[in-house]
Parts: sequence; C-alpha cells; structure tokens
Amino acid sequence: MSIARSSGEMTASAAASAKPCALAGVHLISDATNDVKVILNDHASSASGTVKGEYNLDVSLEGFTKHIVFPNPVDFANGIYVTLSGTGGTCVIEYILVG
Repeated sequence: MSIARSSGEMTASAAASAKPCALAGVHLISDATNDVKVILNDHASSASGTVKGEYNLDVSLEGFTKHIVFPNPVDFANGIYVTLSGTGGTCVIEYILVG
C-alpha cells in the first residue's frame, strides 16, 4: 500500500520531494487578495528539467483556495520542484514515493 505524503505548506519556491514520486494532489491557497501560480518541474532541486504541470488560482473567479486531485497520480522520475508565485500565496503538494 502506498502512503501519500505532504510537502507541508510551502511559502516559497523549493523542492517538495527530492526523490522519485507520483503527484497525487495540489492545494493552492491565496492571501484572499492575490492570485497564486505554481509550476512543477521533474527535478529534485531546481526549476529545470521537464515542466510537468502549471496550476493557477484566480481569486476573482475561484475564491481563496483550490484543490486539484489526480486519481491517476502523475509520475515525477527525479522529484518535484515547485516554483511558487503570487504575493502571499502558498501551496501544499501531495505525493507518493515510488521505487
């Protein structure tokens, strides 16, 4: 049985996982004023490698939080590096270690 793990609440760009894993979910959280954007790279320590996902939260259309669930988790062979933008925005990355 695979156990989902969490990056914890991320307030800046950083690695969510430095090991091979599968992306299970993304939470975007706004400061109630500004939009939030995350870019997910298949890399253990930097914003390089293949971009595997880009997710946005538009506060004016979607409210203050957005949760994206992947019923079929997305493979990240090298780890997940998160580039987070949006003043005051945060995110939580949920993943399953593989291998």
